[in-house]
Amino acid sequence: MAQRKSTSSEKLPPPSLVESRPNAYQKLQTQIEKGQQIRNRSINSKEELEEARAERSKWSKYNAELLLRLFDNSSISDEYSRSFGGGYRSKPQFFADSKRISRRHG
Repeated sequence: MAQRKSTSSEKLPPPSLVESRPNAYQKLQTQIEKGQQIRNRSINSKEELEEARAERSKWSKYNAELLLRLFDNSSISDEYSRSFGGGYRSKPQFFADSKRISRRHG
């Protein structure tokens, strides 16, 4: 197996899958479905919002780790972490839900 490189300042070669394409596809599809469940969750209280945020954070961290395991270098995981996994900026409905719940319960 090729040695993984993890420094983002260094130009990495194009990544290659280290698992079969069907196996990688299934794992990614499972995570997409979990993300859709989190996104579609009904949030009616601050507690439910915090639970959804915690679940989303755990899901996102798992995604980054999964991408590290599926490819022979960190480039895909790094890109994911920079563009999606970095925080709630990429999920504006969490902010909208938070404001709506705060007005109703706060």
